[in-house]
Amino acid sequence: MQIHKLKDLLLGASQSLSENKEKLNSLNVFPIPDGDTGTNMEKTMLGAIRSLRSIGDRELVPDDLNRLYDGVLMSSQGNSGVILSQWFKGFFGSLRQTGELTAVTLDQAFLEATQSAYNAVVTPVEGTFLTVAREAHEFAEDFLDENTTVEEYLENALTGARESLNRTPELLPVLKEAGVVDSGGLGFVCIISGMISALSGNSPISADEIFDGMQSAVVETDDIDEFGYCTELILKLNDDNRAGFKLKETIDHLNEIGNSVVAVQDGSKVKLHVHTLVPESVLEHCHRFGEFITIKIENMTIQHQQTLARSKEHCAVIAIANGSGITELFKNLGAKYIIKGGQSDNVSTEEIITCINRISADHIILLPNNKNILMVAEQVKSMLKDTDLHIVPSTSIAEGYSALSMMDLTADIDSILADMNGAIKNAVTGVIAKATRSVTYNSVEVVAGHYIGIVDDTVVFDCPDIKESICLLLGSIKDIENKESVIAFCADSQLYSIADEMKTDMGKICPCAEVFLVNGGQEIYDYIFAVE
Repeated sequence: MQIHKLKDLLLGASQSLSENKEKLNSLNVFPIPDGDTGTNMEKTMLGAIRSLRSIGDRELVPDDLNRLYDGVLMSSQGNSGVILSQWFKGFFGSLRQTGELTAVTLDQAFLEATQSAYNAVVTPVEGTFLTVAREAHEFAEDFLDENTTVEEYLENALTGARESLNRTPELLPVLKEAGVVDSGGLGFVCIISGMISALSGNSPISADEIFDGMQSAVVETDDIDEFGYCTELILKLNDDNRAGFKLKETIDHLNEIGNSVVAVQDGSKVKLHVHTLVPESVLEHCHRFGEFITIKIENMTIQHQQTLARSKEHCAVIAIANGSGITELFKNLGAKYIIKGGQSDNVSTEEIITCINRISADHIILLPNNKNILMVAEQVKSMLKDTDLHIVPSTSIAEGYSALSMMDLTADIDSILADMNGAIKNAVTGVIAKATRSVTYNSVEVVAGHYIGIVDDTVVFDCPDIKESICLLLGSIKDIENKESVIAFCADSQLYSIADEMKTDMGKICPCAEVFLVNGGQEIYDYIFAVE
């Protein structure tokens, strides 16, 4: 089987992830709607599909596999997305070397993919995507001989993956207690299942049919303009291809990969203008229909940085957050750049890099503010070796707030980082959210529709009343009577009013603390408490 058949496998895998995204998201150990494994894996996979779209209808060749890996790498988001992108690093790298798709080369690709995924995790945990991918390969390899077809190999890999998935609760007690299997492992099962479906030919699909666009980060600041590459060209349509050229389709494509689009057609000539991070995609799309008369590509990011070089900032802070109130507060505390994202709305590698490339500063500090974004942040740091990027490992909005509140941007960078990291270590995060299902978690009997309290990732209570929940949460925090500050981020104005009514009761629980309320507007959690 030729390597170009890999296109079908990827399309099938992507379609399967998209169809099962919500199922993967629902397999969250906490019984609240903050699962995002399916979304992260889907968007990471769509990076490969975006690359396939730019390749077009021609057959894949081995060199295209570098581009496919770049696609998943730049689109990866969340821990599950980063691990998946590294699985594909080994997978694509192996197939690029062999240049063909057979059961034997696929087996080697699965082996190298698994090794690459394990290497991406500092402390690999069994009972996760890693285990399912490894055991799927081991099972399929046991049945491999010179007569095994690609379809048979994948069928065996699927059997091994399913059996491994069913064992994940035995390897991870937290899964068994929550009554779920590992969501990342199920995502791997979906990938293999989708590959098999694509090879069956029962459901013909294309990149255009399943690609629904990658959402760009919302970067909030007062002085950011559009950057990337200003791409302008004049195209002369060939007589043979002129009938196939559709201006609207071209405009739609340009809007997917950039902005500031201007496109006009005059007979056989087409003039285009777009600001994009992928000018090569513009050229590939247009070259199918004719020859270039003129091409001009200018790097606006470099131009912008050169313009600002004389007024380069000492230190710039990027914070990842959602909610208008939280965003405003973070800006007031010194986070000049806000990337919209957070729990169940992770950001991709590309979105963070795009923001960093717009900044002119001696030092850049990134606050992930979510444990599922931290791995993406570290991946960005490894990719931008020439950028003085510092990751302050905040894993919650509460930790991000604490870090920013202790920040003095006039100090030297070592002092800034020491203060911010020290603040994180001393911060306690508490959240209240409504349970979506009944389950026993951390020996707490959770009832669907009740409120649950979580302190530093541990479920501490179930309660049907929101006011009582506030008191229970604060009372669950160790040494609360000696804490000096309590910040409550409220999801909306109604919850703000309830918390305001409870300030006296909160003061009795933490008599040494000042209690502040913020109408944060965050998603998922009714309340986020930052306690110091």
